[in-house]
Amino acid sequence: MHGRARPHRRLSMSPTIILPRVNISRPAPDSSIRILSSRVSPVALIACEWSELRLVRDLQLLDSPSCYLLAGEDGEQRLRVRVGEAAKPWPRIGDHMYDRSLAWVERLFVIVGTSRFENEKWGKDDIVALQAELSDEVKRVGRAHLHAGVGPLRFPASPAARLEAKIILEAVRSLLADAGCPVLTPRRPSLQRTLATPANLTLAH
Repeated sequence: MHGRARPHRRLSMSPTIILPRVNISRPAPDSSIRILSSRVSPVALIACEWSELRLVRDLQLLDSPSCYLLAGEDGEQRLRVRVGEAAKPWPRIGDHMYDRSLAWVERLFVIVGTSRFENEKWGKDDIVALQAELSDEVKRVGRAHLHAGVGPLRFPASPAARLEAKIILEAVRSLLADAGCPVLTPRRPSLQRTLATPANLTLAH
């Protein structure tokens, strides 16, 4: 008596995932300043050492509504981060240079909108919403202590802006990781080789 034939087992194949390219440009090759962007991302990221902030300003890279992160370690080697937003990043970010409570800051990461729709701009509602999402995510992940700023009360963002910010957050996480920011990590492999890349090199994920 022959045993029952075993059913043919279909091999499970994982789908091939093609990740977007990240373009890294260096407007000042002799500095740490780099700009990270992707054709599929609604935002770009400006990253630099905090000591080179004035050079960033000279390059006129802080002239549009932005969210930003100030990152570094305090005297007890604990990772700290300040999440902010500004319709006019300069002089807001420049003022932080004179804030003694931010003496621990070592690096700056500025998130700017890159909408390709004519007449559509990243407005105050958008950056307020993204700042709120970033702050909540930093608290949730718990890798860094969130340094609370002191300033005027913010108006809450609209529900539509908050929803868009949640979607944009994934692109922000990826670009931050590619720029070497230790605060958040993406939900996909990150290059984390930005500092070693030459000018205008396109990296494929």
